[in-house]
Order: sequence, then C-alpha cells, then structure tokens
Amino acid sequence: MNRLQSGKMSTPTPVSKAEVKEEVCIVCSQKKQTGLYIWGHFICRQCEKEMVETKVEDQKYKYFIEQMRKIWLQDHSR
Repeated sequence: MNRLQSGKMSTPTPVSKAEVKEEVCIVCSQKKQTGLYIWGHFICRQCEKEMVETKVEDQKYKYFIEQMRKIWLQDHSR
C-alpha cells in the first residue's frame, strides 16, 4: 500500500479561478494570487524571486531591506 492509498497523502482538490484569493504584496503593493507569507504579511512570487536574485551591491537591495523591516516593525509593535 502506498502513502496515497493509506490516507496519509491526498490528491489536491482543483480550485476554480473564482476561489483564488488575491493579496496585496507588501513589497510592490500590487494584488497577486501567488506568493508567500512572512509573519502574516504577503510577498508575491515575483518580488520573492527578485529579492533572492538581487545582489547586495544593487540599489534595490536597500529597498527590499526597508520593506522587510516594515514587516519586523509591524509585528513587534503589537
């Protein structure tokens, strides 16, 4: 018996487009459907990719650090 048959894993349920929730990205402020959450704050897939690929020397790096700092400050001001 494999894991799917044993009930430990299940087949993902298809989701219709109407059910997909859009979130506002804390980095680019645009509504997107895919991304990740850090301490409850949404970062879209495109910003995540750009953040990971940005070199420390790049001017955008400072901007990304500031956006991440917002998450930290908002989370610790509660």
